[in-house]
Amino acid sequence: PETLCPYCDAPLPESPSPLLLRLLEQTAAKSVRAPRPRNPLGRKAALGIYVTVCQRHRFESEVLPEAEKKGWPKDINWKAIEGRVKNMREDLQALL
Repeated sequence: PETLCPYCDAPLPESPSPLLLRLLEQTAAKSVRAPRPRNPLGRKAALGIYVTVCQRHRFESEVLPEAEKKGWPKDINWKAIEGRVKNMREDLQALL
C-alpha cells in the first residue's frame, strides 16, 4: 500500500523526488482517509486538489525513466544554453 498513490491507486515511483513527497504531504492535509480494498491507505479529495500529485507521479514513473534511458540530463546547465543554441543556428534557420 505504501507504494500506491493514495488518490488513484497507481504505483508510485521507486524513488520519489522531494517535490513529489512535498506534494503528497500538502495534499494529504487537504484530503480525508478513504481506505479501499486494494489500497488501505487511500485518500479522497476533489480532483482539483490531487490532480497535480497524480500528474507528477506519472511523470516520474513513466516519462523521466524514458528520458534517462535516452541520456537526457536531469539538471539543465542554463549557462551553456546560449552557446548550444548559437551552435545550432544553421539548423534552426533551415527549419524556418
